[in-house]
Amino acid sequence: MSPLGCAMQTGSGAVLNVLKPDKPQEASIVIFGAGAVGFAALFAAAAIKIKTIIMIDLLDNRLELAKTLGATHTIPGKASDILEQISKLTDGGADYSIDATGAAPCIKNAWECLAPFGKMVQLGTPGPGPTANLGIHDAVCLSKTYYGLCEGDSNPPEYIPKLVQMYKDGKFPIDKISKVFSYKQFDDAVHAMHDGSVIKPIIKFS
Repeated sequence: MSPLGCAMQTGSGAVLNVLKPDKPQEASIVIFGAGAVGFAALFAAAAIKIKTIIMIDLLDNRLELAKTLGATHTIPGKASDILEQISKLTDGGADYSIDATGAAPCIKNAWECLAPFGKMVQLGTPGPGPTANLGIHDAVCLSKTYYGLCEGDSNPPEYIPKLVQMYKDGKFPIDKISKVFSYKQFDDAVHAMHDGSVIKPIIKFS
């Protein structure tokens, strides 16, 4: 069950434990970052059948994989009109957004792409120090909500078995994004993660 910890808890918990859409079949969500955390959020969003799921990343191969695993739309991270594309796809703004990058431009876009009363969950972090301008006016006048979240607001002994059951039910296909590497292949695993050929490398030490 260890591969379902950390990133998988964090991304899926953002959707299942924090956002918890009342009417997912009418909702829209934008996920910035198609790494392990972003894909976990994608799996959760697809599992509860959120209507519009938009995935954004710099790597085209990650976006192509996302399309096969539940994303209804993808946007290249280098696009100059990301907010315009999101607005068009969501009829004016997204109900929910998740930043799984920690990059200031993505954080800003994740906030600005929201419709009034939209909710954003921050999962990625650049580390201590850097800040992002989220716009207090939007928070007040458009009633947007910002959440910071660690480990998906979950209790692992209770939550990970839930993810195991979702996997067994075909709703959390972690095997589609994972590959096991020997500890002797550590550099290969890092390279595969960086080039997007493997989303979640797993290092085996035995």
